[in-house]
Amino acid sequence: MTGAELSSDDWPEGTCVVTSPDAAALLADPARRALLHPFLDRTSSLAGAARELDLPLPRLHYWARRFLNLGLIEVVDVRKRAGRAVRLYRSTARAFFVPFEASSAETFEAKLVRDEAALQARLSALQARSLRQGARSPGTLVWRVDEGLVRAAAFPRQPSEGVVFGVWFERPLGKTRALALKAELLALVERYAALPTEEDAGGVLLRVALAPTGRVEDA
Repeated sequence: MTGAELSSDDWPEGTCVVTSPDAAALLADPARRALLHPFLDRTSSLAGAARELDLPLPRLHYWARRFLNLGLIEVVDVRKRAGRAVRLYRSTARAFFVPFEASSAETFEAKLVRDEAALQARLSALQARSLRQGARSPGTLVWRVDEGLVRAAAFPRQPSEGVVFGVWFERPLGKTRALALKAELLALVERYAALPTEEDAGGVLLRVALAPTGRVEDA
């Protein structure tokens, strides 16, 4: 274990509070944290995890050793077979909580920006690659959809059959409507996340975020 178990109505039972600086730094990095996903609250072999993550097995062996040394995963079973036995790994807790105090960031805002910088950069690069395939010179188009909404988006926009999409939305919303929007977005993401993987399907990277621009007490 890398910390103490924490009981809270908001977290899964048995959540571990991470106190190790090295474990906290690893879990704060989205790219490295993703390598833990196949083992979080479930059991997997390294070969199975490598296939799920689409990573070379030797690379995952390196990170599995790091996770073991940091107390994030453990061996829960060993299956004998002809040749080398297969070890099965699982996270040492159902969930991990990394408190801000365990990070090296000066402010919580700086931590959020740093934690998401790599994924945002990847998303922007993937969008740019797709948009560059258009015939026109790329740029940004700003226009009014109606009296209450001004939009800005990369241009040229892909045709309707294109997958790339991005939108910034800012307008007054009361707390009730904002909470309804949040619930609808979460339900949509969860619905697609639960779909079975299609054979030979390409991946997509989705970023969904929402924040109040008004008074903090209205959040």
